[in-house]
Amino acid sequence: MGQVARRVYVISDLHIGGAYPVPGSGDTRGFRLNTHVDVATQFVTRLTAGATAGVSLELVINGDIVDFLAERSSSGPVWVPFTPDPDDACQKLEAIVTRDQPFFDALARFLAAGHRLTLLLGNHDIELDLPPVRAKFMSLLGIGGHTDYAFIANDEAYVIGGALIEHGNRYDGFNMVDYDSLRRVSALMSRRQEASTQYTFDAPPGSKMVAWVINPIKEQYRFIDLLMPENGAVVPLLLALEPGARDLLGKVAVLGLEADRDAKTLPPLPSGATPAPAGGQVLQSLVHTSLGARAFGYLRALEHDLASIDATVATADATARVDFDRDRGLACLLTAHKHGDVQARLPALLEAVRALQGDKTFDRSVETGTEYLNSARALARQGGFQIVTYGHTHLAKKVPLDNGAVYFNSGAWVDFMQFPPEIISGPSDAAQQQLQSFVDAVGTGGLTPFVMFQPTYLRFDLDGAGQLVNADLYDYSETGSL
Repeated sequence: MGQVARRVYVISDLHIGGAYPVPGSGDTRGFRLNTHVDVATQFVTRLTAGATAGVSLELVINGDIVDFLAERSSSGPVWVPFTPDPDDACQKLEAIVTRDQPFFDALARFLAAGHRLTLLLGNHDIELDLPPVRAKFMSLLGIGGHTDYAFIANDEAYVIGGALIEHGNRYDGFNMVDYDSLRRVSALMSRRQEASTQYTFDAPPGSKMVAWVINPIKEQYRFIDLLMPENGAVVPLLLALEPGARDLLGKVAVLGLEADRDAKTLPPLPSGATPAPAGGQVLQSLVHTSLGARAFGYLRALEHDLASIDATVATADATARVDFDRDRGLACLLTAHKHGDVQARLPALLEAVRALQGDKTFDRSVETGTEYLNSARALARQGGFQIVTYGHTHLAKKVPLDNGAVYFNSGAWVDFMQFPPEIISGPSDAAQQQLQSFVDAVGTGGLTPFVMFQPTYLRFDLDGAGQLVNADLYDYSETGSL
């Protein structure tokens, strides 16, 4: 094993953004996924201070460093899947950075110490690809011409020695980004040219789902986006919580079919790798519930008429909202002390939770998303990579591939919700008992037993010839070594 000459740390999915809770409101989350930016700040600060003489240091943030989808718009619809106006996007970015200034100051100090910072684009920070927004980010960090900083765009992966790094959203049917359209818009914007209707960028269906479905429900249920990644699997839980959300099923089904259609027209994936069909994700998540037959009929009706999909998507784009009959929502039943109605909802809620999470979901040695595993195998085989690394799913993984290669997922630095095993795979009676605890927590806001925070990072050590000598996944602790 050669002497270490270069050390690379990889993290992803910080999702910095969204308003903090109003003091004294009783709200503990605000509109945030990341409630631990201070821990990420400490991580970067410790990297800067602990650098080893003679070993170059690089921090790679593998997508979703900030979260534009968590930022309210000051005009027009409150929640939008993409902010195309660069001035508006810059205002949102400045609000994000100002709100969590210590973290971005820590990145600036990391760069000032002569270390390298590399950012990859995710699917919650797509606006960073717009040249004025990217320039604003560099300005806010004080990045100058002599700073060792790189921004990887245009759906490119980042290769370090025998390791390939990419965010991974291109293998997710809901969150495949049309990078070709984005590149054309960015090219015009870099020349201060107006983008005509011929050159526009349409946000991926997953971003629309966050803006139009998840965020409005989050106003009532702060935890709903802790169930990640956002895709069709969350639909049964949304409907169990808010059955009065009119057109929710139809809207998500349409977005799923839109994603399936997009997957056929966007740039090809590695041979042998296909994204999970998004329409199928919706259907699969519902098929074992009482909503399955209705979902199947709706999907098939639309699938046979692409024109109606276009029309329905256009209508969804125009309304961009979810309507609620709040009297039927679980939170309202709890506050109204309608105990019998709540108990009657438990079986449907149990089905929904089990459709969302399985007993292997959080097993780091198992990648339950075959679309990620198959694409990693294909990349390792075709590109000769020893390591293939994704983020995006928020689930840290280390899974052996063929011929000694390894698939990693770098995990996330945000909270996530994990239901107890008794709910996921236990007998129905015991599961409903445990689920009652969850329902009680929804009513009181005491969801702490279900909310986890396990920040993880990857560390790649390379020798003087740029060859990998070590690569592994680590849990970050505030007192552990790096």
